Amino acid sequence: MTFPLIIFERIRYSRKIKKTELKYPPIIIIGHWRGGTTYLQSLMIQDKQFAYISLYQALMPHYYLCSDRLVKRVLKRYLPKTRRMDNIPMGVYKPQEEEHAMINLSRYTFYLGLIFPRKILHYSRFNTLNTLSEKSLKKWKKIYLNFLKKLTYCSDGRQLLLKNPSHTCRIKILLEMFPEAKFSSISTETPSMSFLPLIFFTKN
Repeated sequence: MTFPLIIFERIRYSRKIKKTELKYPPIIIIGHWRGGTTYLQSLMIQDKQFAYISLYQALMPHYYLCSDRLVKRVLKRYLPKTRRMDNIPMGVYKPQEEEHAMINLSRYTFYLGLIFPRKILHYSRFNTLNTLSEKSLKKWKKIYLNFLKKLTYCSDGRQLLLKNPSHTCRIKILLEMFPEAKFSSISTETPSMSFLPLIFFTKN
């Protein structure tokens, strides 16, 4: 059903996306799942200089540029107002991690192990990417970079503020792609400050 949309968007936008450059190094929020990364991103994107991946873009990475009105209406109708596990607001424009987009764009993601739990050990290697062949790693980089270029294109070139716990294991590879990238790690492990996020920006 979505194939015509995918082809239409590819014909109309592929050249423009390919020419798009990331003028600003991305800021990437890392940390363990359920550690407050979503909350931290929600705070930081209040600064309008940043662009981020929305739930809609993560779910429909192939054709979100040409299906705004139709698909968003459907999503708005069926999406719950909050996430059940932590009561954080949900919506088509709310931030989402790009690993969900990678489920639709490739097979190189740990999250497929959550869908196919019997293959969890197979898909877990896509967290670090260290054991991939050179060909597979090159393909992952190409798919991921193209997705970020597309996001940059539709965000008028703003700096990307990304959030992806899986990237905690990929810092070395991401720095190969984006040497000036910055990483923000959130920690709530200090007992006396458990209510405050501790934010650290680093290149290492």
